[in-house]
Amino acid sequence: MKRFGSMATGILAAMALTLAPVMLAGGVLTSGTALAEAQKQAGQQTGQQQPTDITADNLEILDEKNLIIFTGNVRASRGDTRLRADRLEVYTEKASGKDGAQGNGGEGGTKMRRWVATGNVRIIKGDMTITGNRADMDVPRDVVTVTGNVVVRQRGSTIRGAKLVANLKTNVTRIIAGKKRRVHGVFR
Repeated sequence: MKRFGSMATGILAAMALTLAPVMLAGGVLTSGTALAEAQKQAGQQTGQQQPTDITADNLEILDEKNLIIFTGNVRASRGDTRLRADRLEVYTEKASGKDGAQGNGGEGGTKMRRWVATGNVRIIKGDMTITGNRADMDVPRDVVTVTGNVVVRQRGSTIRGAKLVANLKTNVTRIIAGKKRRVHGVFR
């Protein structure tokens, strides 16, 4: 089960990298920073040069709340990692100087604080799929929480639970039972 858990942690780490450049879109639209340059810098910081592609039916930027909201058939991808959801909220904060590690690294940049995907959430990386009702990434802590009918599938094996919590710093993934159901795994 450790192998399965570490792979789940890996897919969630990749998802964090996938969504990090989303935060830069807030900086692009509010501070005038060039999107291509911001994405290039984000790629250099994460060691990945692949672009992030996000599509949705609607996009709303609430500048004063440091919030970017994608709604309707949301699709985000970077490399072989994909996210699908009904809604994706990206929470940012202003970064200054060296504090802009997740943003453009310069004064007035934006860094990601948190992202929340809701409604029919599906995270796919390679042959692993994690589904749930909600995925919440606390970026500073590097903790991803998936809740609501969580199912992790890979190569014919399946684990079900009420909640998945993955600490990307420690590579520890826990799947937690609900009030009425225990964690259930079928391994092949």
